Amino acid sequence: MAGVGDIPTTKPAGGGKLDVASAAAKRYRTHLTGQQTRVAKKVGATVRQHYAVTTNTFSARLDARQLVRLAHTKSVLHIAPDRFHQATDDRNSTDFLGLSGRKGLWKALGGTAEAGKGIVIGDIDTGIWPENPSFDAPALSSRKPGKKDRHRPYRVGATTVMHKADGGTLKGTCQTGDSFTAAACNEKVISARYFGDAWFDVVPESNRAGYVSPRHSQGHGTHTAATAAGNANVRAKVDGEDLGTVSGVAPAATIAVYKALWQSKDGQSDGGLTSEIVAPVDQAVADGVDVINYLVGGTFESTYDNPVQVAFRNAATAGVFVATAAGNSGPKASSLDNTAPWTTTVAAGTIKSHTGTVTLGNDSSYTGITGRSAPPRSSWAPLSGTPTPWTSTQTTACRTPSTPPARPGRSSSANGASTAAPTSPPRSSGPAASASSW
Repeated sequence: MAGVGDIPTTKPAGGGKLDVASAAAKRYRTHLTGQQTRVAKKVGATVRQHYAVTTNTFSARLDARQLVRLAHTKSVLHIAPDRFHQATDDRNSTDFLGLSGRKGLWKALGGTAEAGKGIVIGDIDTGIWPENPSFDAPALSSRKPGKKDRHRPYRVGATTVMHKADGGTLKGTCQTGDSFTAAACNEKVISARYFGDAWFDVVPESNRAGYVSPRHSQGHGTHTAATAAGNANVRAKVDGEDLGTVSGVAPAATIAVYKALWQSKDGQSDGGLTSEIVAPVDQAVADGVDVINYLVGGTFESTYDNPVQVAFRNAATAGVFVATAAGNSGPKASSLDNTAPWTTTVAAGTIKSHTGTVTLGNDSSYTGITGRSAPPRSSWAPLSGTPTPWTSTQTTACRTPSTPPARPGRSSSANGASTAAPTSPPRSSGPAASASSW
């Protein structure tokens, strides 16, 4: 931003990257949060969470009268309700992108060991399963890197430090919680945080599933993080069957996890609230990530003044590359999401499907799409007295070990935004909002 009063300008020059650790940047954030507190106080509201890196916004629970008063406050540009956002899905291979092969991008970069080295990808999703082999790496240590491994992350107390390829520094942490200790982070997953206070406020404990920690219980975050930056040539197995190898797009990059989506037992309250997606965007830029990976969307197209899209715009201005998913809906009008021009919106592509043939006991054969090859004939089992071979099914090579989830509850250590009610079920008595101001 341009200078305010005696605070110098903090906006980077064209093509540059915001220095969030500078004295001017810290003073400007203090100025913004003070301004937010004063605006909220005028209408009798209490700020639940400040955002001052990628957006000048605060979140709060408001009654109808406070909402009207805030909407008529001159310094407030926009008020948005806390909405649910759901994870999107794409299980296609990345090979068709031209990464592998003699003329592929990996070859041009010096191989998979160099593709993404020195870059930190911030994955905003459902969390991660750190034991997945796509994230296998040496443990973090306090030993500082040398000239030959200058991008190797290391610990300074509870902080993870990494000197990046662009000359900047990532400073993250491994936030502990249910089934997730500081040892869960390593030289691949170098930082992990979670944001859930608002979701905990509107979803009763009896309907919560999963872990109150960066660990997830349903696989989506592991899928998205591994697709972006999973290790190269990892052997993939499902039910003991070898499905070949898988690789991330930038296998030498490191990952910072920001869990903002949660799982409910009835499936009706899965996802995350707007305020708790703005929060990790804010935190990711403050930490120093190079890329934000966001495979999340709403049930309809996000407007450009949506708080998440505004945060993305300012993240991009700060020098962070923002990749977003176009969503799973369509082909109706306005069914794409995350279409703002300051992000790279990625739609799902298709490649030639794997096929398998099923032969029934009457010697009739049927060919269809499959994710696996047939086992030996000796393993076929009869069905109703008729010898019937194995039936092909669609599977995915990304799988999370089936460990019983811990019963989640309220956690005072969870970073989060407002304890706000969403605009879709479950409903509560008071609306919530994120207010943006100059």
